[in-house]
Amino acid sequence: MSEKPALGYLEIEICKKCNLNCKGCSHFAPLVKDGGEFDFEGYKHDIMRLSDIFSNINVIRLLGGEPLLNENILDILKFTRNIFKKSDIKIATNGVKLMGMSNEFFECLVKENVKLAISLYPILKDSKQKIIKFLESKGVEYKLSEKKKFAARLNLQGDFDGVKNANKCKIMCPTLKDGRIYRCSILASIDKFQDYFGKSTVECDDGAKVDIYRCDGAGIIKRLKEANKLCSYCSGNNDFLFDWALSEKKIEEWCIERKK
Repeated sequence: MSEKPALGYLEIEICKKCNLNCKGCSHFAPLVKDGGEFDFEGYKHDIMRLSDIFSNINVIRLLGGEPLLNENILDILKFTRNIFKKSDIKIATNGVKLMGMSNEFFECLVKENVKLAISLYPILKDSKQKIIKFLESKGVEYKLSEKKKFAARLNLQGDFDGVKNANKCKIMCPTLKDGRIYRCSILASIDKFQDYFGKSTVECDDGAKVDIYRCDGAGIIKRLKEANKLCSYCSGNNDFLFDWALSEKKIEEWCIERKK
């Protein structure tokens, strides 16, 4: 039997909803009509399956939406650390809810060696030093990055060279969702965009979307290198940057004008 490979990086969305409303959010959180309930049992099943087919996942990034809105956050952290003892586990948060979290939450971060990756948007810029002082008092590891720009990436004409785009993609981030690993978070989240603006706006297929219960680790890694139909709709390279702002839920927030 061949040795199980390690997966370098994996994102997992643990909450569709968000407490901010960012223009052009790459996870399309402003477009979510119903956040739904988080399937913790399904999550546990998926994480255990991943431990069967990968020797390790080097970096596990839990995000949203806003992951701190998930009421199961402590159980998620404890379970994930118990299964992947050597992984670098991070929670990506906008920081809005951070100082209102319980002492138990911060104790869990320290005990389970979970780091915070904080994206500080302009709306919270005056709270930066207060947040830093608060986190240092809790003894948690964190990285705080000020985010002033977002990017529109979708080309509704779908006439990019998908294979070329896939090969040069700067935002490839394998994402676990409902028993499948997707090549990137946009592919995993594009259904929110389609549900809001119409299924025909962007076309997708099953390329680079892999059922973890029907494929081993090596097969998944190989599949994640493949292009898929969405690659012809996505620049993948931050082609159009704009200043952070609140979303008006207009389709233009996510779309670029195709250069002829």
